[in-house]
Amino acid sequence: MPIFLREAVYYYDTPLYFCIANAKYRKMKPIDFPQSTKVLQKPSEMTDKECSPLPVWSDGRQCVSCWKPTFIERLKILFTGKVWLGVVSGTTQPPVFVSGELPFVKPPIKARFCAFVSNLTDNIANAVKRALRGLKS
Repeated sequence: MPIFLREAVYYYDTPLYFCIANAKYRKMKPIDFPQSTKVLQKPSEMTDKECSPLPVWSDGRQCVSCWKPTFIERLKILFTGKVWLGVVSGTTQPPVFVSGELPFVKPPIKARFCAFVSNLTDNIANAVKRALRGLKS
């Protein structure tokens, strides 16, 4: 059964489905998180009400963002067990995932120690190179 609301922006092609893509109904907010590496800005054709900056972690192949539901949304998720994902992209849905768990895995202590030692030796080598260049000039 379709639901009709005046504030609706996007509609499916079939009369059986009605999709609300309006900021009034999207309460869940993107939040910054320790692993974020950049902030994606809204498209120029969208207003601040339609879209806000999105902190993400990115490795060049994927982006991960963190969202915080309102108290009411938490209750709805708790009782329905459902989370809805909407992507404003038009004709297709890019590959996405939704998770209730932190998607970042802390490397084992040995890998972290090796990375630390590698960074330390690189920094020392760079400092020595800069010092030698300074002595030559």
